[in-house]
Amino acid sequence: MNTASGKRVFRPRLIPSILTALLAFGLISLGNWQLQRAEYKKELAAGFSAASGSLEPMVEGRTYPEQTRLQVSGKYLPERQFLIDNMVLNGLAGYFVITPLQIAPGRPLLLVNRGWIEHQQEQALLPELQIVKPETRLSGRVGHLPKPGMRLEGEAVAMTGNWPRIAVFPEAADLARALQEDVQPFVLLLDPDAADGYAREWAPPEFGPERHLAYAVQWFALALTLGVIFVVMNLKTVTEK
Repeated sequence: MNTASGKRVFRPRLIPSILTALLAFGLISLGNWQLQRAEYKKELAAGFSAASGSLEPMVEGRTYPEQTRLQVSGKYLPERQFLIDNMVLNGLAGYFVITPLQIAPGRPLLLVNRGWIEHQQEQALLPELQIVKPETRLSGRVGHLPKPGMRLEGEAVAMTGNWPRIAVFPEAADLARALQEDVQPFVLLLDPDAADGYAREWAPPEFGPERHLAYAVQWFALALTLGVIFVVMNLKTVTEK
């Protein structure tokens, strides 16, 4: 007398396995990116609070924590400025104005973010960038260029053409190549009350690391759910006699 019994065997197919692995990798990568953003927001908020009152002179070659308030003397180079596009303030589209400051001949240029300026109504027109006193003493916070969620491939800033040059989420190295000079490893966010600036509302992020942590949990949960579905869908019943 023969008796039949069945057991469950995991037998995935090749193509669905590859597609599932790629999708799971993407979901986990998004979760890890959210964790990185949470850590960055935590450091940014802590640095903003710690540096709220102090002011120190800039020393060449020294490494400064994010949001350190510095004072520096130099000469603006108004003939070589950048407009970082796709910047939004209070619901309006505009640019961040990045102006190189020459601290001394032969030393790396300091990139100064002079603030936000609105797009012109005529899209083909660029705003006129005024500097009343090129030789100046200014103060600001140690910061960086605006970072996209994910940087797209392609040229971030034109290497040739008229100034000011439009840039889309550039890195410091991109601007250094366009300037054909070395730049300092940070950007100075010009103080709101400093002269020769535009709209400046430097502040800690609107929401802290908690939201990024929540997003990370969601991405990881989706990856886990995908894995469970994949396993269940590929369990086959095999009959044994």
